[in-house]
Order: sequence, then C-alpha cells, then structure tokens
Amino acid sequence: MKACIINPPTQVKKRKFEEWSDNSVVNVQYLGIAYLEAALLEAGYEVTLYDCPSEGIGLNQLYKSLKENKFDIVGISVFYYNLFNFERILFFLENKMPDTFLFIGGYAPTLDYKKMLKTHLFVKAIILGEGEKIIVDLFKNLEKGMLEWKNTKGIAYCEGREIKMNIVEEYTHLDKLPFPNHQLRNKCRTISIVSSRGCYGNCGFCSEKKFSAYTKGPRIRFRTVENVIEEIDIIVKNLSVKNISFCDSNFLPASKEREKWLIDFLKVLESRRYKVTFNALLRANDIIYYKNYLPILKKVGFKYLFVGIESFIQRQLDFYEKGITVEKNIQALKLLIENGIQFEFGFLILDPFSTIEEIRENLKILNDLNLYANIHYTQEFFSVGSLVFSISGTKICDVINEHGLNASNDIGYHFVNRDIQLYYKILDEWINIMKEYQYIRFLIDKCYYYNEIVLSEWLRKCLIALYRLDVNCMNCLLYEFKNAELARKLISTYKNKLNEIVEKYNEYICAVIELK
Repeated sequence: MKACIINPPTQVKKRKFEEWSDNSVVNVQYLGIAYLEAALLEAGYEVTLYDCPSEGIGLNQLYKSLKENKFDIVGISVFYYNLFNFERILFFLENKMPDTFLFIGGYAPTLDYKKMLKTHLFVKAIILGEGEKIIVDLFKNLEKGMLEWKNTKGIAYCEGREIKMNIVEEYTHLDKLPFPNHQLRNKCRTISIVSSRGCYGNCGFCSEKKFSAYTKGPRIRFRTVENVIEEIDIIVKNLSVKNISFCDSNFLPASKEREKWLIDFLKVLESRRYKVTFNALLRANDIIYYKNYLPILKKVGFKYLFVGIESFIQRQLDFYEKGITVEKNIQALKLLIENGIQFEFGFLILDPFSTIEEIRENLKILNDLNLYANIHYTQEFFSVGSLVFSISGTKICDVINEHGLNASNDIGYHFVNRDIQLYYKILDEWINIMKEYQYIRFLIDKCYYYNEIVLSEWLRKCLIALYRLDVNCMNCLLYEFKNAELARKLISTYKNKLNEIVEKYNEYICAVIELK
C-alpha cells in the first residue's frame, strides 16, 4: 500500500522573499502528522508526509506530486484555518484519483464528524481524537481487504445513509509513543515537542476538552521527565536547533504532581546546560502558582512564554470561562516583566456581546501596563488577533446558536451591539492593512536563523512602534466608527504613519531580506 498524509497549505498571502506559507511566525514542523508517521514506521508501514505550510508546498505542487506517486491511501489533517484548501484537495482526488482511499483527522473532522461525512461523500473514514494507535489499526485492517477497515476502533464512517462510530476502548501512554522524526523547516531553527496532552481548563473558545474526550483515559497525561529529556537529547545532538517549543495545551497546570515533575525537569536542564532556548504556553493563574520558579525557568532557557490573558474585562473573562480575575491577569504579566521573561498573549477583546466601553477599557489597561518592550516578536498585532471565532465543539459556538447569532461570515456570528457591528466593519479595513506588515515578525525570525542579533534588535524596535500604533488606531476608531468617511480618513492617516515607521527602518529590513 502506497500512502501519504497531508497537512494542507493555509490561506496566507506570501511575499516573494518569504520561505513560508504558514500563518505562524516560527515556521515549524507540524507534530500531528509527524507522530502519525512515527507510529506507522514503527508498525512497518512507509508513508510520505506533505507538511505543506512548513515546507512551502503550494496546491499545484502538491497535486503534481500526488498524481505522480499514485497513492492508494491519502490522509489529510483538517483544521478550521485550512478547510478551504482541504476541500480543494478533496475535489482534486475525487476527480483525478477516484480510487484513492481518503481518510481525514484533526480537530475539525473530530468535532463535526457527522456534518463532514454528510457533506464530503468521498471521505471514507474520519479518525476521532488522537490518531497514533487508530491509524496503525486502520492500515492493518485495510491490508486485510474488503471492508475490514470498518472494524477499526476510533473511526466514524458512512454506511448507506447511516453514520457509524466505533468507540476507542483504550488510550496510549505517552511514553510508549515513538519520537517523531524531527526536521528543521526552511529559515527556522525551532523544533516543537510536547510533554503532556490535555488541559484542565474550560475556556469557552477552545475545543481541546471535547477533542480529548474521544481519547479514553485521564483528562491530562504527562510524559516522564526521562522520556522528554531523551527526546531533547536526540534533537540537540542531531539538529542545529536554537529553540525548542513546548506545544502542550498547558505546559504547567497548577498541581502538586506537575510541580514535582517541574522540579525534576529543571534539575536535569541545569545539569545538561543545553545551548538552546525554550518556550511554552501557560495560563495566567499557573504563572502565579509557579511564580517562585520563574527565575530558574529563565536561567535554564525559557526566554519567553505564551499566556492566555484574553481580556482585562471581567464580563469577558467570565463569558470565556477562564476562571480568573482581571487582577490576576495583570499580576501574571507583571511577574513575567519583573523576571525579564518576554511573552506573547491572547487578547480577544471582540466577542458577540462586546460593548464599545469594554474595548476602550481593554485598550486603556493595555497601554497603562506599558508592556510593549516585553512583548515577544511572535505576538500577533492586537487588531489582527482581536476576535474570538465561533468554532464547532466550543461553548461559545453553542451560546451563539442558542441566541440565534450564528452567521456564515468570517467569524461565524453577528454582534448583539449595533455599535460593535459598525466598529468591527471599519476595524476590519484596518486589520487588512496591518496584515501587510506581519512580514516584520517573519524577518526577525530570519535574523535569528542567521544569528544577526543587531539586525534583530533594530527590527524589534520597528515592531514595538507598530504595536503601539496599532493599539492607538484601534482606540481612535472608537470615536469615529459611526462616520465611515471620517473613520476611513483616520485609517488613511495611520497607514501613512505605518509607512513612515517602516521607512525609518528600511535599511535594516532590506538587509534582512537580502540574507541568503
């Protein structure tokens, strides 16, 4: 059986000097399909991976390779941000390679498997939840021929008009999973790993809890320190890696068990003295819980962290079911600043029930904290990342449906407040302008690839100026959004200011672009 697994390209405008098509700054290998490959290889199966975002593979290049290789089995990892390209790939397979056995997995199919199977009839099976054991069982059953694959535990499929689902009966201990074949991608020296799976949080915009429910076992599972260190040793030995990114849904959940794990982990990192940096994602309350460990985390290489702040408005935090207060959010950020740890944070200030006063207060607190110099370059511009989206399998999606607010627009809902509807309409014009300046963040990452530290510092100054200007424009639009003509004049003024900032740093930008 000749097989491949695809992580589709994402819809991102790509400049001629950028070697990536992903929507993240640090363009890393996607662990999801890398783990599937490792599981299949361990079971004796060969599989080709097409990690399109990190490898810069476009649709036409992918189609050509699929046609040349004539795969019998194709798997596609589907998320909400690559749905459009998934459907284009599916159309190609159905028309050009109709004998292909197509299966899909990932968050979107798992959380909406009934709709997926009803609307995508060419899809034979959907892998539900974590796929390492399921995919191996699926391949074994496909080898048996006929319709044996339908006996695979952990899949959903159509039989006539009926949708059937086979429940998973056991889960895999994380230490027993084979390590992925880690690869550095393009102009990037970051490798992703995970030390755990699952999260104790109940964030209303996150589908992690529902996705994890398809995998039997504890809600959070940890790898042992020894197992994680073994993988880090292999990475450091075999690759010219500069940063290791922990992609856990929550790297340090507040618990005695994880605290014991952290103490042991930090001891090993101190003794190993790896010449790499680390980053991870934490909840704000967990930063407070582990505040006494922040100095040693920085010492062993955790130079920046992602923090799920989301808002400085209590109504929003309650709506998102964050289980935290505004004061705790502010305390967490101040702790990171005091310890010299840079951070990136989620800032979802627009939800279906937002008000103009809430946005104004959010932006005021953001400015008052004066934290721009501490923001890591991976931070998305605040306007671009300001919206919560309606995603199947989330509580927010359920609330939106209950209130009849669902819509087929880019965010999946209507705003209750008419003023917010008007504000977002004009803000969206500004967001599309800011997206054009995302490349500064990509160029800073390129600086680190070439070890051009001086250039990176100049571009960081440029980026900080852009962050400030972005927030100022968002704030000014709060006073002009009802008059579209005045609002667009304001946007035009701020666009000129953007260009002035970029022009000021143009010689450094050009120097990075020319690096080969």
